[in-house]
Amino acid sequence: EQAKLCSLALISNWVLALAWSPSGRWLASSGLENVITVHSGIEQGHVDKTSFQARLFEHDGYVSDLKWLSNDQLLSSSGDSTCILWDVQTNAHVHVFEGHEGDVSSLAAARNQSLFVTGSVDKTCRVWDLRQRRSVQVHHGHDADVNSVDLFSDDRAFVSGSDDKTCRLFDLRSWNELAKFEHDRLNDSITSVKLSSSGRMLFVGCKDSRIYCFDTLKSLPVSIFVAAREQRRVSCPLSRRNSTCLSRRRLRG
Repeated sequence: EQAKLCSLALISNWVLALAWSPSGRWLASSGLENVITVHSGIEQGHVDKTSFQARLFEHDGYVSDLKWLSNDQLLSSSGDSTCILWDVQTNAHVHVFEGHEGDVSSLAAARNQSLFVTGSVDKTCRVWDLRQRRSVQVHHGHDADVNSVDLFSDDRAFVSGSDDKTCRLFDLRSWNELAKFEHDRLNDSITSVKLSSSGRMLFVGCKDSRIYCFDTLKSLPVSIFVAAREQRRVSCPLSRRNSTCLSRRRLRG
């Protein structure tokens, strides 16, 4: 049985990213207004709509993605071609990561908090070292915008999805592309990618209202899930431990 616990009026009319802090105490949101808002006072369905832990102003473009590293540190990616590491306690940026030559559309943070991966409209993926505060790897291969990235649970490899209708698997140790995932029925842009907890299954969300599932070991398609309603694109598949998949769909246009 479904029930709405609470609602929160956000600053942005077009929300691009939401992220809960590890403690579940704070919710970070961002969108086309170039501002990150960290909401506090969200507990057990009760929301203080006037309470904010932080409002973070530094990006000169839309904020496309958010990932928490800890309850104090937040990573953001933006259409201004940068990523920023934030300290939400002081409301200040710790470091600005520069290197992409186009909008940064997605990021994935390693579980050991030592690195993160980004995808960009410049057709590349970059690996960033949080200790060295710089890009340490650049991965080429896609022929169009990279819209989504996700790291394997061991933080040794990652997958990417692109407007070129392919997904690719890159290894961080060898700096090489290990696999390319395609399907003869996949004829539209890939909007998001998500790995299962084991890394064996890759779920791919597309603008064609389908979710494609691939076996990462065999580089072969396993199944296709079709949306019940037409004219919607899958913007965010979420993998669970039992290899099931949840998805969020957005109106086309």
